[in-house]
Amino acid sequence: MKQDILLVGTGALATLFAARLSEAGHGVHMLGTWKKGLAELKQRGARMVDANGNERAFQVHATDDPREVGGAKFAIVLVKSWQTARVARQLKESLALDGHALTLQNGLGNLETLALDLGMGRVSMGVTTTGATLVGRAW
Repeated sequence: MKQDILLVGTGALATLFAARLSEAGHGVHMLGTWKKGLAELKQRGARMVDANGNERAFQVHATDDPREVGGAKFAIVLVKSWQTARVARQLKESLALDGHALTLQNGLGNLETLALDLGMGRVSMGVTTTGATLVGRAW
């Protein structure tokens, strides 16, 4: 089932997830605060370079305004742990009442920090071993 997905973060891992989810046919929205990353995503899309050096770009909706992504049913949190409290407040504003957030962050306490604003029933914790590196002119 194809659906819109909100990615919270605009760094390397969030951009990789954006490209892969977009490639799979999902609508991708990205919420972040990094001005250079947002500008690049808006102008050139989420770009991915494969092992053979082939670059592909995928259109995504990137913003720093939680109101632009209001009503999100599913969010994946991909920010540094020190940003989690801010993200929780943003998700409280942008996540649908029946929406759910999945944290794939490194560190301890991210689930609990998100649950303070969203409620434990609306948050899950996961693990990813995927790595990503930013390359290109904006970084």
